[in-house]
Amino acid sequence: MTKMTKKQAETEDTLNVILKEEREETIEKNNENRTIEAIKAGFIGVIGNLTLFILKLIASFLSGSMAILTEGIDNLIDCISSITSVIGFYASDMEGEKTHPYGHGRMEYLSGLFISIMIIATGILLLKKSITNIINPVKLNIIPMLFIVSTISIIVKIALVSYTKHKNAGIKSSALNANIKNYSSDILATSVTLISFILSPFTILPIDGILGLIISIIIFYSGIPSFSENMVLLLGKGASEEDEKKIENIIMKYPIFDKLKDFEVHDYGPEHKIAIIQISLKESFDNKELKYDIDKIKEEIKSKFKFEPYIYVDVDEIIKIKEKTYLI
Repeated sequence: MTKMTKKQAETEDTLNVILKEEREETIEKNNENRTIEAIKAGFIGVIGNLTLFILKLIASFLSGSMAILTEGIDNLIDCISSITSVIGFYASDMEGEKTHPYGHGRMEYLSGLFISIMIIATGILLLKKSITNIINPVKLNIIPMLFIVSTISIIVKIALVSYTKHKNAGIKSSALNANIKNYSSDILATSVTLISFILSPFTILPIDGILGLIISIIIFYSGIPSFSENMVLLLGKGASEEDEKKIENIIMKYPIFDKLKDFEVHDYGPEHKIAIIQISLKESFDNKELKYDIDKIKEEIKSKFKFEPYIYVDVDEIIKIKEKTYLI
């Protein structure tokens, strides 16, 4: 670090304070926008799935189709899932207090886990119903409404996938990601149902029950990846090798540092992750330079990652005293 006059140092300190305040204000604003956009996506999901549930319930009543009823129940579960995600986003945005000092960010992961459990449970229940329908088939009344409702369903689900993906590109929510996977499986399931309506008049097989069985299996398996993802997040996902390498590259740009000794990430929600970073110094360093470089590292980490960095400097090798660590 080049030597600075007292006036230059004071000017730089003032600028750093201003930049820090602006950055904190930007982060707070981004967090608010994230919650608003996520809740919007949840409400759109509620409206779309509730509409499809009503249409499919009517179509099933008029035709006796198990496949369309299976899909309708799935849409109702999707509606409940969307409501759950909205509640999760709202709760995760609540500020921390004495009982939960790090906030409620993990509520988003919890809502994502709940959604995936509901999807899996729905698949199991509909699987049993479809098997019953295969054993005791019900004659279908193929009416135009079945084709119309199925086509509308595919269009609505494609729109929901596109809209939710667009919103989640910036939000990166595990709960919305669970909804995207579910909507995608619904498109496949409805396409299969549409084929069953076309083939039904030309076969004596209980094709409606068979297709209901296939749809229930698709629904069941669509819940497993999101269950796994949210369970890992709730249990605590460690730092990735890619992030560790990037952090190390940032640190090693400064000549006074010897190496990155340890790097841990504590995840308290998508917008509240704490990074514990331990680094070692080379044998010669200046205290002012050390403080200045660590502040610069913190600034860069905050700007490039969603981490709140806490940096520890290990000076064991320098002062030859065991278990001596300074918290910066």
